[in-house]
Amino acid sequence: MYTGAFIDNVTIVFDVAPFVRGFTDVVTPRPDDRGNVTRYGKVYGLRFYEGPRGLSITGSLAKAINGHNFFGPSPAELLQFLLWLQRFIDADLFQARVYTLEYGPTLVMDHPVGSYLPLLGELSRFTRVEWASGRQSVLYLTEDRSLEFYDKIRQSRKEK
Repeated sequence: MYTGAFIDNVTIVFDVAPFVRGFTDVVTPRPDDRGNVTRYGKVYGLRFYEGPRGLSITGSLAKAINGHNFFGPSPAELLQFLLWLQRFIDADLFQARVYTLEYGPTLVMDHPVGSYLPLLGELSRFTRVEWASGRQSVLYLTEDRSLEFYDKIRQSRKEK
Protein backbone atom coordinates (compact mmCIF):
# COMPACT_ATOMS: atom_id res chain seq x y z
CA MET A 1 0.00 0.00 0.00
CA TYR A 2 1.22 3.50 -0.86
CA THR A 3 0.25 6.30 1.52
CA GLY A 4 1.04 9.26 -0.68
CA ALA A 5 4.06 11.47 -0.11
CA PHE A 6 4.14 13.92 2.77
CA ILE A 7 6.54 16.30 4.51
CA ASP A 8 8.03 14.65 7.58
CA ASN A 9 11.28 15.85 9.20
CA VAL A 10 12.26 19.45 8.75
CA THR A 11 14.88 21.83 10.11
CA ILE A 12 14.14 25.53 9.94
CA VAL A 13 16.61 28.17 11.03
CA PHE A 14 16.17 31.78 12.07
CA ASP A 15 19.40 33.78 11.80
CA VAL A 16 18.14 36.04 14.57
CA ALA A 17 16.40 34.17 17.35
CA PRO A 18 12.87 35.42 18.00
CA PHE A 19 11.56 35.43 21.53
CA VAL A 20 9.64 32.18 21.94
CA ARG A 21 6.77 32.77 24.35
CA GLY A 22 5.99 29.20 25.39
CA PHE A 23 9.64 28.19 25.24
CA THR A 24 10.56 29.32 28.75
CA ASP A 25 8.61 26.43 30.29
CA VAL A 26 10.55 23.75 28.41
CA VAL A 27 14.06 25.13 27.98
CA THR A 28 17.28 24.20 29.67
CA PRO A 29 19.87 27.01 29.59
CA ARG A 30 23.46 25.86 29.15
CA PRO A 31 26.58 28.06 28.93
CA ASP A 32 29.24 27.01 26.41
CA ASP A 33 33.04 27.37 26.64
CA ARG A 34 32.89 30.97 25.42
CA GLY A 35 30.30 32.07 27.95
CA ASN A 36 27.45 32.14 25.41
CA VAL A 37 24.22 30.75 26.81
CA THR A 38 22.29 28.33 24.67
CA ARG A 39 18.76 27.22 25.36
CA TYR A 40 17.20 24.01 24.16
CA GLY A 41 13.99 22.12 24.69
CA LYS A 42 11.23 20.07 23.10
CA VAL A 43 7.64 20.92 22.30
CA TYR A 44 5.38 18.37 20.55
CA GLY A 45 8.52 16.40 19.72
CA LEU A 46 10.13 19.33 17.90
CA ARG A 47 13.61 20.19 19.16
CA PHE A 48 14.30 23.89 19.72
CA TYR A 49 17.89 25.08 19.97
CA GLU A 50 18.67 28.74 20.53
CA GLY A 51 22.25 29.95 20.53
CA PRO A 52 24.42 32.84 19.40
CA ARG A 53 23.71 32.08 15.73
CA GLY A 54 19.93 32.07 16.04
CA LEU A 55 17.14 29.58 16.55
CA SER A 56 16.75 26.18 14.90
CA ILE A 57 13.67 23.99 15.08
CA THR A 58 14.06 20.34 14.06
CA GLY A 59 11.70 17.40 14.04
CA SER A 60 8.91 15.48 12.44
CA LEU A 61 5.90 17.60 11.56
CA ALA A 62 3.90 14.40 11.04
CA LYS A 63 4.77 13.18 14.56
CA ALA A 64 4.00 16.59 16.06
CA ILE A 65 0.58 16.61 14.42
CA ASN A 66 -0.42 12.91 14.44
CA GLY A 67 1.80 11.41 17.14
CA HIS A 68 3.43 9.15 14.52
CA ASN A 69 4.95 9.45 11.06
CA PHE A 70 3.45 6.40 9.38
CA PHE A 71 0.99 8.61 7.54
CA GLY A 72 1.31 12.31 6.89
CA PRO A 73 -0.94 15.14 7.89
CA SER A 74 -3.44 16.53 5.43
CA PRO A 75 -2.52 19.87 3.81
CA ALA A 76 -5.12 21.56 6.06
CA GLU A 77 -3.62 19.96 9.21
CA LEU A 78 -0.11 20.96 8.11
CA LEU A 79 -1.20 24.55 7.51
CA GLN A 80 -2.95 24.73 10.90
CA PHE A 81 0.14 23.37 12.65
CA LEU A 82 2.46 25.82 10.88
CA LEU A 83 0.17 28.70 11.84
CA TRP A 84 0.22 27.45 15.47
CA LEU A 85 4.03 27.16 15.33
CA GLN A 86 4.28 30.71 13.99
CA ARG A 87 2.15 32.01 16.88
CA PHE A 88 4.08 29.88 19.40
CA ILE A 89 7.46 31.26 18.39
CA ASP A 90 5.99 34.74 17.81
CA ALA A 91 7.85 35.11 14.54
CA ASP A 92 7.12 35.11 10.83
CA LEU A 93 8.07 31.70 9.40
CA PHE A 94 8.88 33.46 6.12
CA GLN A 95 11.92 34.92 7.92
CA ALA A 96 13.34 31.42 8.46
CA ARG A 97 15.41 29.27 6.11
CA VAL A 98 14.46 25.66 5.49
CA TYR A 99 17.75 23.86 6.09
CA THR A 100 16.52 20.29 5.59
CA LEU A 101 13.24 18.80 4.49
CA GLU A 102 12.30 15.12 4.26
CA TYR A 103 9.52 14.37 1.84
CA GLY A 104 8.31 10.90 0.95
CA PRO A 105 5.67 8.22 1.26
CA THR A 106 5.22 5.26 3.54
CA LEU A 107 5.20 1.99 1.64
CA VAL A 108 3.33 -0.73 3.53
CA MET A 109 4.97 -4.03 2.55
CA ASP A 110 3.85 -7.65 2.77
CA HIS A 111 7.22 -8.98 3.99
CA PRO A 112 9.89 -7.70 6.41
CA VAL A 113 11.85 -4.77 5.01
CA GLY A 114 15.10 -6.71 5.19
CA SER A 115 13.87 -9.09 2.49
CA TYR A 116 13.48 -6.22 -0.01
CA LEU A 117 16.75 -4.36 0.62
CA PRO A 118 19.04 -6.82 -1.25
CA LEU A 119 16.86 -6.29 -4.33
CA LEU A 120 17.68 -2.59 -4.45
CA GLY A 121 20.58 -2.14 -6.85
CA GLU A 122 22.67 0.81 -7.90
CA LEU A 123 21.07 4.13 -8.80
CA SER A 124 22.72 6.36 -11.41
CA ARG A 125 24.31 9.56 -10.02
CA PHE A 126 23.79 8.31 -6.42
CA THR A 127 26.24 6.62 -4.07
CA ARG A 128 24.74 3.59 -2.34
CA VAL A 129 25.40 3.24 1.39
CA GLU A 130 24.47 0.14 3.38
CA TRP A 131 24.69 0.38 7.13
CA ALA A 132 26.52 -2.19 9.17
CA SER A 133 25.48 -2.92 12.76
CA GLY A 134 22.17 -4.52 11.81
CA ARG A 135 20.44 -1.32 10.76
CA GLN A 136 18.10 -2.45 8.04
CA SER A 137 18.27 0.40 5.55
CA VAL A 138 19.78 1.43 2.26
CA LEU A 139 20.73 5.05 1.64
CA TYR A 140 21.42 6.62 -1.75
CA LEU A 141 23.33 9.93 -1.68
CA THR A 142 24.24 12.77 -4.00
CA GLU A 143 25.83 16.04 -3.02
CA ASP A 144 22.50 17.63 -2.10
CA ARG A 145 19.93 14.82 -2.05
CA SER A 146 19.34 11.50 -0.36
CA LEU A 147 16.92 8.64 -0.76
CA GLU A 148 16.54 6.13 2.05
CA PHE A 149 14.66 2.85 2.39
CA TYR A 150 14.23 1.67 5.98
CA ASP A 151 11.90 -0.08 8.40
CA LYS A 152 9.79 2.72 9.86
CA ILE A 153 8.12 0.50 12.47
CA ARG A 154 11.49 -0.71 13.76
CA GLN A 155 12.79 2.87 13.87
CA SER A 156 9.77 4.11 15.83
CA ARG A 157 10.20 1.34 18.42
CA LYS A 158 13.85 2.34 18.96
CA GLU A 159 12.88 5.98 19.50
CA LYS A 160 10.47 5.19 22.35
